Amino acid sequence: MEGGEYSAALWTLGLLLFVISFILIFIIHTFGKDPLKLKEED
Repeated sequence: MEGGEYSAALWTLGLLLFVISFILIFIIHTFGKDPLKLKEED
């Protein structure tokens, strides 16, 4: 069934984007907090 394969591909891409977005948010929070603390201390 082409429809089922197409749906599975869409779900896979959506899940990948969802995971990548969480990873990017985690990275931004991890690297974003330290510079802010350093600026506040200065």
